[in-house]
Amino acid sequence: MNLLKNIKTSKMVVTLTIWVYVLWAGLFIYRSSFIAIDGGRYFSLFDDAMISMRYAWNFSHGNGLVWNPGERVEGYTNFLMTLIMSAVTFLFNEKNAVLTIQVFGILTVIAVVWQARKLYQLVAGNDSNPLLFVLFPIIILLYYPLSYWSLMGMETGLVTFFILLSLNAAIQFEEKNHVSPLIFSALFASLSYLTRPDAGMITLPIILFILSCKTSRGQRFLNAVKFGLIFLILPIAHIVFRYQYYGELLPNTYFLKLTGLLTANRLKSGLIFIYPFLTSMLPLWIFASLNTVLNFTRRKLMLFTTAVLYVFYQVWVGGDAWSYWRMVTPIVPLIIILFLNEFYTFIQVLIQSVLTPFWDNYLNRRPIWVIGIPIITKIPKKTISRILMIVSILFVFLILLVDNITGAGKAGLGNAQQIFLITAVVFVLFSWLIGASDQSYSIQTHHIFFSIAIAAVMLFANLRFIPQMIFYTTPYLTPSNRNSVNTAIAINATTNLQSSIGVFWAGTLPYYSHRYAVDFLGKSDTYIAHLPPVANTTVSTLPGHNKFDLTYSILTLQPDYVPGFVWGGHDITTEAQSLYLQAEYEGVKMHLLKNSAKINWDMVTISLD
Repeated sequence: MNLLKNIKTSKMVVTLTIWVYVLWAGLFIYRSSFIAIDGGRYFSLFDDAMISMRYAWNFSHGNGLVWNPGERVEGYTNFLMTLIMSAVTFLFNEKNAVLTIQVFGILTVIAVVWQARKLYQLVAGNDSNPLLFVLFPIIILLYYPLSYWSLMGMETGLVTFFILLSLNAAIQFEEKNHVSPLIFSALFASLSYLTRPDAGMITLPIILFILSCKTSRGQRFLNAVKFGLIFLILPIAHIVFRYQYYGELLPNTYFLKLTGLLTANRLKSGLIFIYPFLTSMLPLWIFASLNTVLNFTRRKLMLFTTAVLYVFYQVWVGGDAWSYWRMVTPIVPLIIILFLNEFYTFIQVLIQSVLTPFWDNYLNRRPIWVIGIPIITKIPKKTISRILMIVSILFVFLILLVDNITGAGKAGLGNAQQIFLITAVVFVLFSWLIGASDQSYSIQTHHIFFSIAIAAVMLFANLRFIPQMIFYTTPYLTPSNRNSVNTAIAINATTNLQSSIGVFWAGTLPYYSHRYAVDFLGKSDTYIAHLPPVANTTVSTLPGHNKFDLTYSILTLQPDYVPGFVWGGHDITTEAQSLYLQAEYEGVKMHLLKNSAKINWDMVTISLD
């Protein structure tokens, strides 16, 4: 009866957790939207996702899987996600299509939790307990980058889902020794590759896992070959399509990001990029490593090898332009799976051997005497709990008021605010601990300390993201998305459909304006992508942003609109002044090509500066 009650309670808690997450995600989507200059509410994804949305819009509206109609350049690396976006853009208008992709992101995160929980059960086995199964979904959902990238339209959540599916099927193949899970594992690995090609790395740990199964040597080899051949069907078909459609064996983004930079410089850039990720996840990595070594199983080795491969790959490609860990986020559920049980054991031993006597003495302390007079007697635990909760609320108010005290901006939490936040969390946790320590509760002391320790670990992993998680600030780059949408509205109002635009941000503005676009940074421009990185700039080692030729893109091609004349410290303002005028529409400043017949000059105000 108690077991059934625990199972029922566990399911209720997990269900409640999912619904709370859905509410939070809905608020996130609302916070990432905005009112534009035309008075309408717009939704916008991360700008790279909006590049895929432009490809998807053109595809679903009969113009081909292209960025500019008539130009076949593969400027995306998320083929399957782009196809999903194509279906959405076929069914909905521009704004609602973007909103639908954000809602799809909620579903992918929930699917990740579902599959990660199944994988955790397969890997942990009988070494776990109901508390860990309840906490596990919460821990996954608390990792902000997974939600950020998924809700902002990137393929991160979808590729994580397929990776988990493939790993789950591989383990089920070992358990059942049937060919169907092997086929599904290879198929899901193929789908992860189509979602993002670097996900194909998971095939190596899975093949090694298959080769170590307890069957005959010949059978193991045959199974590995079957897996590999089934996996290769979709990637080979995609490569054939790419060559036939785009005329290249590799996407344009490969040449843009991985060619021209010295290997040593790329590796140095990759190490610098990955260091904050590893340090923010250090407790997770430590206990995941200990679990893999001290409680070794082949399943754990498969997960840990996958995680390590992803880290090495991130270093090899030179990092990323955005330090929100979009490429390594898919391995975070794997690290959490390996971390959780080992950390629980550590806290349990620590509490039982060291802290239990201290805590008992703390809660049952004797009166304090001063000059023979008792000044503090034993205070009821509920009273102590309420006092600590009130103190924590006061620190939350200090977080909100500290702008006036320190002059901190709204871009993030300052040092004082971080200290107040951590202090508030500590008081809340101790309030809970004291309130739950009454003998009428069935929760054991080490369970409570373990939950507190987990909260601290996840707080540390998410410290830089907390302002966004609690909606103290808007989601990352939302103001830039608003500017891009406002500019698109201004361009649509002041130019005809035959006009052209130049862009550094190649997603939101082209998507909403539907104009021919010139990509200054080369994601969809083969000439720029094949250039060497521009040396001695502020973006020399920034993948995807270190190749440009402003003279070619602006002075030679002369788009009707350009956002500016400076990138990475290179400035062609002097040369461009004879070609462009600074104009304004509804507060939106634009650089427009002089004497262009494609611009309705009566609609804009020309700046004389």
